[in-house]
Amino acid sequence: MLHPQINEVLIETLEDLTCHQFDEVIDVRSPTEFQQDRLPSAINLPVLNDQERHLIGTQYKNEGSYHARKKGSTIISQNISQLIEQHFQLKELGYKPLIYCWRGGQRSGSLAEVCRQIGWQTSVLKGGYKSYRKLVYDYLYTSPLPFKIILLSGHSGTAKTETLKLLSGMGTQVLNLEELANHKGSIFGGIGMNQPSQKMFESQLAGQLVKFDTTKPVLIEAESQKIGRLFIPPSLWQTMKKSKRIMMSATIEDRSAYTVTTYQEIIQSTDGLVDLVERLSPYHSRKCLDNWIQLAKAGEYQELATQLMINHYDPRYGGDSYIDHIKMPDLAPNTIKVAAQKLAKIIAQN
Repeated sequence: MLHPQINEVLIETLEDLTCHQFDEVIDVRSPTEFQQDRLPSAINLPVLNDQERHLIGTQYKNEGSYHARKKGSTIISQNISQLIEQHFQLKELGYKPLIYCWRGGQRSGSLAEVCRQIGWQTSVLKGGYKSYRKLVYDYLYTSPLPFKIILLSGHSGTAKTETLKLLSGMGTQVLNLEELANHKGSIFGGIGMNQPSQKMFESQLAGQLVKFDTTKPVLIEAESQKIGRLFIPPSLWQTMKKSKRIMMSATIEDRSAYTVTTYQEIIQSTDGLVDLVERLSPYHSRKCLDNWIQLAKAGEYQELATQLMINHYDPRYGGDSYIDHIKMPDLAPNTIKVAAQKLAKIIAQN
């Protein structure tokens, strides 16, 4: 039972998270739990680290709840003492933290009680992280999204991602899935990029979507349902499949040259590039793969990009109908900027 002076915060919608004003949102779960997913803007101040949590769990199984709670309380008390010294020393009397753990139980309650006794206006999240995760799941898995979505389509190398960034700066509502997934969306798109967990990806998606104006369109780059190892949740994916499209196109020469400039990190390692080409073995003949490998080893990157587009990527691109078509005379920075301006007007009219 929480002390009456500790406020229990109940969130019934994701929008509720933006209504409360807290100085800090504190996640007291272990670093591994925090890394997997967390509330927006939360910081991690674990009252049990990963090793300690495992130790207490093992003791619970072997010796029962009484001994586990006694040991856990000892460790939690020591850790909270360090947190007060290291993190909370400079907090003023009016400090207002929101604290949560997995289910809103002992870990969050322990830190909340100490904060209350110090005199801070302390709140805990009712139901903990689980209550937040349920809202994210319901939003992205079970409920239809209240948005009109427009997809930005086009073959590989037509500067769609750069255009999205420009449009976002112009005030267009843009959901950049590849940015949130930390992946460029193809076999060649994950080099040097660590993707978030599926749950973290979904938290970021939901966090952006709930901020959008539902009376205005949201622009999203046309994707397959999987981006690297992550997948687009059902509610968003079903809406995307039914959405109107705007096409961007450019010549194969411009597209291949642009691709080489935007994938510089890949061509830094010939061995790495060869390994990526080898991943295409389920789709192409050995003769074809050997030819591409020779181009990679010879540094013929634009020719390699051209052949990959013609023989691998372009044939897999659907011929979907579209509401408008932006034909790019080249892919120079100013041309892309002009295209973004045209797109902004098209989107505003739909």
